[in-house]
Amino acid sequence: MNSDILTHFLTQSLADRKLSGGEKSALADWLAANVATDQHRGLARHVAFEVARAALADPAAAGAIEWLEDVM
Repeated sequence: MNSDILTHFLTQSLADRKLSGGEKSALADWLAANVATDQHRGLARHVAFEVARAALADPAAAGAIEWLEDVM
């Protein structure tokens, strides 16, 4: 698993503060294809929530955590 790719994807997805169903599906597909072990799953969750926390500096991004919880 390449956490840089996940970070880039999530940063782009959260940049417009609009989390689409297509982005959710793309993330779920990427996770299914790239997260094969419990260690990778833990790393993916850590990266995802760190990116979301950084995005939450903007109050308009509060839905990011719920969106991630649905996918992760």
